[in-house]
Amino acid sequence: MTFVTDPVTPCAGQPFQAKWAEINAGSAPSEPYDDTMEMNSLDSTDQQSITNSDAVNPGDPPTERSVTFTMPAGTYNMNLTIDGTSMYLGDVIIEDC
Repeated sequence: MTFVTDPVTPCAGQPFQAKWAEINAGSAPSEPYDDTMEMNSLDSTDQQSITNSDAVNPGDPPTERSVTFTMPAGTYNMNLTIDGTSMYLGDVIIEDC
């Protein structure tokens, strides 16, 4: 899995996208599942979810996903949950521009 924010250096109060790509590393097509991207800081938290209804087959090319956030300035932990499995992706620094 890869992820990126667009723009790379988001500005406070301006929309930005968190993007990632997924593959099915299993041996059978996926069932419907949810992705939830979450931005957490001491002062602010937001999360966006996507329901994936279409099967992702083993061997398919990576499936790109994205959600849009508008957050105040701060440093945020970026966490992604795919089908109930959570992972910490790193920090996003949102500055006053």
